[in-house]
Amino acid sequence: MSLGDRHACALRADRTVACWGDNTNGQTDAPDGEFTTVAAAGTRSCGLRTDGTIACWGHVDWRVPPAGVRLLDRPFAAPPPGATPETTIVQLPPPPPPPSPCPEAVYVIQVGDTVYSIASDLDVSVGELIELNNLKNPDIIFVGDELCIP
Repeated sequence: MSLGDRHACALRADRTVACWGDNTNGQTDAPDGEFTTVAAAGTRSCGLRTDGTIACWGHVDWRVPPAGVRLLDRPFAAPPPGATPETTIVQLPPPPPPPSPCPEAVYVIQVGDTVYSIASDLDVSVGELIELNNLKNPDIIFVGDELCIP
């Protein structure tokens, strides 16, 4: 639940938004749809939809950010065609893909191994092995850990 000046909003069990209290600026007129989170502040409310879009309702002057305001290091998109003064939806950029696993092969560290012996045995550069595995201290490795092999 989140509280504004004279209104509150909360997520229902079915992921829809319920708002109540003062509705002078439309701040309790929550749009339809499923949300993951909701926030109320002042005379406005916003929610993050399950599809990654943001919906804001309430005080009209606040809902559309001024030029130059950025979200997640990207400019805000213009309101989509058909958006009403009561609701503006902004599409968030997709999240970056997760880091890829080892590009080539994996080596499981054995008792007695060092980064230098592994590099020598596998005929790879020690520097490449350290960089590819982001080893902060190549003198500290643990039996059973996996190293990506270039």
